[in-house]
Order: sequence, then structure tokens, then C-alpha cells
Amino acid sequence: LWITRKTDTPAYNLSAKVDGVKTDFNTAVVANKSGDASTGYTLIITSLGGSASSPYPGFSIYLDDDAVISAKTYTAANNDVTGVYVPENSFTYGSDTDFTLTISSITDTDVKGTFSGKVDNGTTIKTITEGTFSAKFQ
Repeated sequence: LWITRKTDTPAYNLSAKVDGVKTDFNTAVVANKSGDASTGYTLIITSLGGSASSPYPGFSIYLDDDAVISAKTYTAANNDVTGVYVPENSFTYGSDTDFTLTISSITDTDVKGTFSGKVDNGTTIKTITEGTFSAKFQ
């Protein structure tokens, strides 16, 4: 007798622990990439939690690099990556130099990886841990 376990993880997803609390941002998860050798390369991953009528919280990751974006680790300390957390009814939290993005795979159709670091809104710091994502390019 085989028992299969149902999983509710959508095909494309983004989640992280925000100050130790697991938060899913799975209402909409999309990625966009652009650029060329003369202008540099950009990858943007945007995700929303909640519902269509109340989409917050949200999380976005912005990556800029001179080279083609590939499967490797990028850091805010090198001015490559920025994480942005938008909780419900609150100020936006942006990362400083303590944010890391690791791309584990990138194809013509999707991108997967992990992220972690700190984000702040000028007065409060939030710690982001165990961040994972899988996003389809639009």
C-alpha cells in the first residue's frame, strides 16, 4: 500500500522566515530579466502574499550585475542585490549590505534559489532567514 502526501506548495513560490516567523508570499510570484553586455544585466523577483484584494505582505529581490546572471551567490556588500520586504500597512523595509541571494538554477523559463539577510525601515530591523524561491520568467 502506497500513501501519497498532498503538498500545498505551488509550482512557483517564495517564502522566508521574517524574525523567525515563516511567511509565504505565494499569491503571485514572477521574475523578469533584462539587459545586455553594454548596459549590464538585471533580474527582478517579485512576490505577494495575502489575496488578490489584499496582496500584502510582499517581498522583492533586485539583482544587477555586469555579467550574465548565472547560478552563483550574489551579495549586497558587492552592490549586486537588494531585498525589499513590504509588510501589511507598514513602511517598506530595504536591505543594506547584509543581504545574500544564491541562484541555484536559472533557465530560459524560470529561476530558483535562496536568500537571507537583514532589512530595515529606518527604525526597525527585520532578520530574513531560510528564504527560498522558484519563479517563472514573464
